[in-house]
Amino acid sequence: MATLASLRVVAFLIDLVVYVAVWVFFYFNVHLGDYLSWLLASVYILIKDGLFGGQSIGKLILRLKVIGEEEEKPASLVASVQRNAILVLPNIFRFIPFLGSLLFILVYAWETYLIFTHPDGLRWGDQFARTRVVEARAVDTKA
Repeated sequence: MATLASLRVVAFLIDLVVYVAVWVFFYFNVHLGDYLSWLLASVYILIKDGLFGGQSIGKLILRLKVIGEEEEKPASLVASVQRNAILVLPNIFRFIPFLGSLLFILVYAWETYLIFTHPDGLRWGDQFARTRVVEARAVDTKA
């Protein structure tokens, strides 16, 4: 059986596929250019956990949910932006040779490391937004 941490990583990989699909749409269909297309695709990363009652597309597929630590309600769009801003930061520096790639690797590696090593599985984004990821079934049975 997969752990919550590994399910979170798989859910995020699914969300990265959606992110790339959004970039492809803006780049090839709307012809906005590479940098602007990446920035617009980053909007999905920012708001993804405030969609579908605290579930991104990846979390929806894997039955995970982002909830507030205190009230245990699904994450709002504001909480989603707060928890995912750290993941979008490297895109701002995307076209600075070496620096953008280095920031991407460092941020994503650190956030993944925290998911697996923090006692509650909280990454920096979770700690800042005061959210946590749980199995959706566990939350649904409480309601």
